Amino acid sequence: MNSAREMVDRTSWHEACSAARAAGATYFDFLSATELVDGSGVDWLLHVAVPGTTPIRHHFIATSVRYDESVDSIADVYAGAAWHEREAHEMFGLQFTGLAGLQPLLLADVSLRPLRKSFVFAQREERSWPGAEGRKRPLGVTGQGGVE
Repeated sequence: MNSAREMVDRTSWHEACSAARAAGATYFDFLSATELVDGSGVDWLLHVAVPGTTPIRHHFIATSVRYDESVDSIADVYAGAAWHEREAHEMFGLQFTGLAGLQPLLLADVSLRPLRKSFVFAQREERSWPGAEGRKRPLGVTGQGGVE
């Protein structure tokens, strides 16, 4: 695979994404958020590609964003990014500068932040895992749905 990978500071996020587009990476594939091990924020990853190249040239740009910080929206660079940014805002509580229209996509209560490690999934606290009786739990899972 022919690819470029770069890790940038969150303050350079918009600039790096704009530079990738200017270099021909006009095909937007996805934005992905993965919570940091300490639960203080997320790693934010963009995957774009240069269309019409053989082999396809991929470009990955990543940054880390703490929950008490904001990052510039790249929806003006890649229109498809708006949906992913709205989802990250709703599921993790990420704040985006320059992103309009943060209406909820899926949740009625946007204060929940269900993809954060600190989120307690109440249904699993109230009842056992289906079929759990007599079976060993996966490594790291304790009690009725809690994680060590």
